[in-house]
Amino acid sequence: MGDFEERPLSTGVGEEHVNRFRVYFAGRGRVNARDFVGEFMKNFPAYFSIGNLADTDWGSRNYGSYPTLKFTLHSKVPEFHDDWVAIKYRRDEASVAGFAVQTLKRNFEDESDDRAAAFSNDMGNFALVASPALAIVNPALGYGAVVGGVVAKTRDLAVHVNQYHFLAGRRSWMFCDAASDPDNIGKPPAPNTVFFLETAAIEKLSAIWFEPPEQVALLSKAFLSGFDMRETVKRMWCRMLLNYVQFNGLKLLDAPEASPPVRFVGWERYTGIYWNIRHGERLGAMRLHPYLGE
Repeated sequence: MGDFEERPLSTGVGEEHVNRFRVYFAGRGRVNARDFVGEFMKNFPAYFSIGNLADTDWGSRNYGSYPTLKFTLHSKVPEFHDDWVAIKYRRDEASVAGFAVQTLKRNFEDESDDRAAAFSNDMGNFALVASPALAIVNPALGYGAVVGGVVAKTRDLAVHVNQYHFLAGRRSWMFCDAASDPDNIGKPPAPNTVFFLETAAIEKLSAIWFEPPEQVALLSKAFLSGFDMRETVKRMWCRMLLNYVQFNGLKLLDAPEASPPVRFVGWERYTGIYWNIRHGERLGAMRLHPYLGE
């Protein structure tokens, strides 16, 4: 067994989630979309991490020949969970260029696993004190026992779960000349004048234990009060796109004037970033991000 294994969309559980985030900016003399990709990849950890709800850095191990990134979400509890992805797919065209990552399961232990085991033990103790009725482990995990009856296996279970990426699927980042936007409706801008950066994903939950029964969900709310996944996803990716524009001194633009009334039906705007989290965007996402959904 290697250090990692892929978590493709087909292995996920629950509903499919589609999200897209897009920022428009002036090209500042760039002649095609390729001009942006190299620098963006080089400084990706900084663009994502600064002022964000999570941070990322290059992984200490590759997935075969593919470089990896490790993401850590900041939370009110000890930060014990990291999500790993591999940069596996590239698109290199004059009008559209970028890359896509595949979510991974980690097959080796690191320092985060000890913290995950300790947190799991705390949750089990909380359940037993609060109410024995809350201490049922999801039977789908193959344990089907009261937390207090599987003490010997608590660490093994916690480490096993912790090694999964929270999501199964892929995320993509593409730079595009707005004049060549495959979603464009109406009169496009002149070539090489307006560009946009879009990140999109088609994902499911990675495994059944990330979709817990009601009893375990109550425990999660007790420890992660106020956590809103949709709001977290929105703020995290909007922050990254805004960071990119601001740190490079680019002029933030509205979408081309002829298009927004039609193209952005169902989309919203937050800090200058266009965003959409809904199932109906799957085909639109695939036009610009061909590696998603496979």
